[in-house]
Amino acid sequence: MPDIVVTTTVDAFDLDRELTDKLRKIKDLVTKIIVIDDAVVKTGTSILRQTESYNENIEKFKGAIEKAKKEEALNKLRQSIEEAKLETTEAEPCCEGRNCPECNSILESDWVHCAFCGTSLNFKCSSCGAKKQKTWANCPYCGTCFDN
Repeated sequence: MPDIVVTTTVDAFDLDRELTDKLRKIKDLVTKIIVIDDAVVKTGTSILRQTESYNENIEKFKGAIEKAKKEEALNKLRQSIEEAKLETTEAEPCCEGRNCPECNSILESDWVHCAFCGTSLNFKCSSCGAKKQKTWANCPYCGTCFDN
């Protein structure tokens, strides 16, 4: 039996057209990938910018919160200082010298009583409440007579 040989004739034009179509499809796919890649890059860049903006805003808010906390603490400190000044003013000894009027011992400026003899250094007029010195006979503000 003789061998049968089948030959196919491929038209070069058909082969070229087929390759051209496949190349065109590949080119279209690559173009779509590039477009998608550009969109991903743009989206990623946008997200990155938004994240940076959010981080900047967070830092600004943190700074504002810290500033507000510091201002609040300063206001509380100022208020405490003012209250302490008022308390000091109310408890400040009336005698002008730095010596106790009874035992003549040296006094600290914030003492209300002499540490050595116990004498009260907070002399006030019983009528008007003004400070007085122990040696005064009358109040210079209201005229009340003091019993020394």
